Amino acid sequence: MQHTAQVLQQERERIANELHNVVAHDLTVVTMHARALELTLSPAERRRSLRAISTSASEALQGIRRMLHIVHDDEPTTPAAENITAHLRTLAEKLEALGIPAVLNAPSHPVMSADVAAALRQIANECVTNILKHAPGTPDVRITLALTPLAVEFTAWNAPSHDDGVPPPHPSGTGLGRIAAQAEQLGGNATAGPEDGGWSVSVRLGRKETKVAIHQGSPGV
Repeated sequence: MQHTAQVLQQERERIANELHNVVAHDLTVVTMHARALELTLSPAERRRSLRAISTSASEALQGIRRMLHIVHDDEPTTPAAENITAHLRTLAEKLEALGIPAVLNAPSHPVMSADVAAALRQIANECVTNILKHAPGTPDVRITLALTPLAVEFTAWNAPSHDDGVPPPHPSGTGLGRIAAQAEQLGGNATAGPEDGGWSVSVRLGRKETKVAIHQGSPGV
């Protein structure tokens, strides 16, 4: 009975993680562009926001369908590793579309396993979601991906928000905990905290197992 309970709990956690990964990022983008629609009369900007809402909603729907495959235990065969730089470029473009300058520094065709690429995709989504939530008016975002013979290193940094409107929600630390757990599963580590006058999240996925250290604070402020 204890074993069964443990297995059920693990499955609940896996489904919860997948649900979070599916909806949090895309729905945050939808929310931000919906707010932008209320604040602009520019036809061009409104068309851009409407396209972004449609794209993010479609991506969320596809993600939910993938999650249902997992729930019904018919998850598709693990695909080959995606070009994670292409995904990071898409995230940077989403930030730019919301008026947030974003600089991406990453190799054009990084080589890594499918597991590492999938983890980095989720970690990057989490970082961008946190920036949109906690630093919506930031004037500077820097996303960096570097590969060494022993590790894959990812960093997302943002300057403090200059938005003096509604204060950002108090961080729960859930997102940082998910990042730490994903890094730990791949024998890596993650850190988050103030850096260079802003907020930084750094993840290192290497061959040696290292203790995960997450220093939580107030992301993006």
